[in-house]
Amino acid sequence: MIINFPDTGTYPIKLTVSNSFGCVDSIVKLIIINPVFEFKIPNAFSPNENGSNGGFYNPQGTNNDVFFVFADYVKQFHMMIFNRWGELIFESFDINVGWDGYYRNQLCQQDVYVYKVKITWIDGSKVVKAGDITLFR
Repeated sequence: MIINFPDTGTYPIKLTVSNSFGCVDSIVKLIIINPVFEFKIPNAFSPNENGSNGGFYNPQGTNNDVFFVFADYVKQFHMMIFNRWGELIFESFDINVGWDGYYRNQLCQQDVYVYKVKITWIDGSKVVKAGDITLFR
């Protein structure tokens, strides 16, 4: 028998057995489904050249205008973007606000930028990731 659970959480599972003499017994155990703490970070994006859009996440959007980190079960989030000279050009403490490729109301040049992401998951564990992102125009 295979049981699928709809989401993370604690679920009671009851097992009932009987034998050929009509004896019946049962037991209930709790099954805990823990979340999977993973994230995805793209390696390139192409910002909107028609002006800054504020970098807010739109789950229905299929474009690649904004650089986002994709993760669930996030308690705290911090993302920093640096240019090639190490200057901090973008910072977000909200996983739903990404970098739209603008700095001081100007579209940044096509280049490779460095990111640093710090995530605290809902269970208190933490992860720090640094890497690079290519901005295409």
